[in-house]
Amino acid sequence: MPDSKHKKPPFINRSGFDTFFIGSRNRSTPALLKKESQSRRPSLEELDTAYRSAVYEYIAPDKTLQEFRVDQRSDSLVKLLSVQGVNQAAFISACNPNGIANPRHENLGRLFRLSFRIRDHDCAFLSGRGRDDSGHWPDEPSLMALGIDKSDAFKLAREFNQIAFIWVEKDGVPRLVYTEPSA
Repeated sequence: MPDSKHKKPPFINRSGFDTFFIGSRNRSTPALLKKESQSRRPSLEELDTAYRSAVYEYIAPDKTLQEFRVDQRSDSLVKLLSVQGVNQAAFISACNPNGIANPRHENLGRLFRLSFRIRDHDCAFLSGRGRDDSGHWPDEPSLMALGIDKSDAFKLAREFNQIAFIWVEKDGVPRLVYTEPSA
């Protein structure tokens, strides 16, 4: 009988990886990049504005779609952490490294690799995405890593060449964390 202490947490949303690619308004280029300038990295000022104005969504364990915004308390996040029995979570993408658009199939592969790296930290995850209601920025699939340590989330974001990730604690206020010193 395997030692339950070393058992990996279950995938909370087994089929959700492609959910936001399939349902995305901008399937061909899921990225946090301006549509008209996909070959250059946006400035940190542009990215900060985009991150802070975006709506972030995740598929909750009860299959409902929940939304939150950076720096705005979210009752759904408070409930999620409480119900899952964790004190923190990180909302991380693996798509579009360094803010430069990747083809859809490369992003999906990177997201799968991120899911396994999250599981390496004995954390469950939920599928999600960041979206811009104004339509200036295409949707970007992400994962909500439940119970991950902040330092591990930071390392994962850096490993996948992400400029930032969102950190959530029990107070339910999602905070933007930059992974680059200049940010």
